[in-house]
Amino acid sequence: MDDTLAQVVKHCGLQLQIYTDCVDAHKHDWNAACFKQKQALTKCSEEHVTLLKTVKQKCSTVISNYDKCVRDNADDPEKCIQSLRDLYNCTQAVAQDKAD
Repeated sequence: MDDTLAQVVKHCGLQLQIYTDCVDAHKHDWNAACFKQKQALTKCSEEHVTLLKTVKQKCSTVISNYDKCVRDNADDPEKCIQSLRDLYNCTQAVAQDKAD
């Protein structure tokens, strides 16, 4: 996964910096305030980093479940630990398949 992050930084460094700056500037409402910046980073990453596109396709249900959990439990994100574990396991499985 370190290689994936390196690819994101290489190809989408500007979008990553803009998103990071936005999150830093909006500590209490970053999820809403930085939505456009997040979308730009996501789009760039999916276009330039093959593994991320594959993960999004193969883990779409798990991603949706995690996103819903986070939205539904914004005040208590610890309730989403299992969803986060499921997402991690799915991404690791996809990365392992690509490595084989």
